[in-house]
Amino acid sequence: MKTPRGPLRLPAWIAAQLYTAGLYVDRLLDGLRRRYRADIPVIGVGNPALGGSGKTPLASRLAEGLRERGLKAALVTRGYGGEAARRSSEPLVVSRGAGPLVPAKEAGDEAVWLAKRLPGSPVVCGRIKARATLLAATLPGVEAVIVDDALQHRRLHRDFDIAALPAADWRARLGGAAHPPPLGRFRAPFDELRRTDALVLLGSHPDELAALRRRFPEPLCLAGRFHPDALANHHGKRLALAELTGRPVVAFTGIARPAVFFADLERLGAELVARLPLTDHADYDDSTLRRLDELLTAHPEALPVTTGKDAVKLAPGRIPKLVWLERRLELDAAGLLDRLTAVINAHPGRPGR
Repeated sequence: MKTPRGPLRLPAWIAAQLYTAGLYVDRLLDGLRRRYRADIPVIGVGNPALGGSGKTPLASRLAEGLRERGLKAALVTRGYGGEAARRSSEPLVVSRGAGPLVPAKEAGDEAVWLAKRLPGSPVVCGRIKARATLLAATLPGVEAVIVDDALQHRRLHRDFDIAALPAADWRARLGGAAHPPPLGRFRAPFDELRRTDALVLLGSHPDELAALRRRFPEPLCLAGRFHPDALANHHGKRLALAELTGRPVVAFTGIARPAVFFADLERLGAELVARLPLTDHADYDDSTLRRLDELLTAHPEALPVTTGKDAVKLAPGRIPKLVWLERRLELDAAGLLDRLTAVINAHPGRPGR
C-alpha cells in the first residue's frame, strides 16, 4: 500500500485517525456482543497488517504438524473470491478430508488450495468465521479448528493465537511506519501482538528476531522462511526447480505480493520474458485469460508459471504446459506444536476427557 502524498496526505491522516477511533469504539462494544465458543480448541492464525503475510501457509503447516502427532485439525477460511461468501452468510464445507468438494469459483482459491494440500484435514469457508468454526468443530474426528485470519475476530473465542509477521512489517514498525489505513497497512495497533500466544517472524535476520523477543517477551517468538520447493502440474507430477534455469518464462499471479513470486523465479534462474501481476484473489475471467493467451502467443517458447493458489482456478489443460511454484515454510515448529498439543489435550471438550 502506497502512502498518500501531497494534497491527499491530510485527508488520509484524518481517515486514519477515524479508523483508529473506530477500533477503540469497537473494542468498547465487545461486552455487548454475543461471543461464539466451540466445544473443541480453536487456534487463531492472523496478522496485524493488510495483505499477504504467509498466514495461510502457516495454518497449513500447523495442521500438518498436528496430524503427524495424531491430532486431526480442521481449517476455516473466509473464502475470498468465492461466490459462496458473496452469496450467503452460511458456511460451506469445502472438504471433509478427501479433497475439494466444490470448485475455487464457489469456495475461493485459498479454501480449495488448502483442501488439495491437506488430505485428511477438513476445510470450511464462510463469511462469518464464527459460524464456520462452529460447523468445522462438528465434523467427524476433528479435535481442533485452525482459523485463518482470525486475530481481528474478537467475537470468536480462541484458545491459542498465532501471528504471522513478515519481517518487512516488523522493519516498518521499527522505522515508525506502522500506520493504519489509508496511511499504511496496519489494521490493528501493533502492540496488540502482546495479546497473542506466539509470533512467527517470516523472512527475518537473527537480530530482528532478537529485537522482536525483547519487544514482546510474553509470546513464544520464532522465525520462519519460505523457500521454493518444486514445480508441480495438474498431472500430479513434481519437477525439479532446475527446470527453470535459463528457461524463458511467462509468469503470472494474483497474490498480495506478486513481486516476491517474480523475484523467486529470477533467483532460480528463470528468464522472465513477460510477467502479469493480478489483484489478490483475482478471478480468471475471459478478459484475464485473453491477456494471458496474448502473452503466451507472443512467447510460444516460454513456460507458463504461476502459484498453487492461482492454479486451482484454472481448469487442467486450459493453459498447456502450465506449472506452478510450490514453496515450503521452513520453521522449527517443535516448541509451538508442543504448546498446541498441550492446549488440545487439556481442553475439556477433547474426546475421552
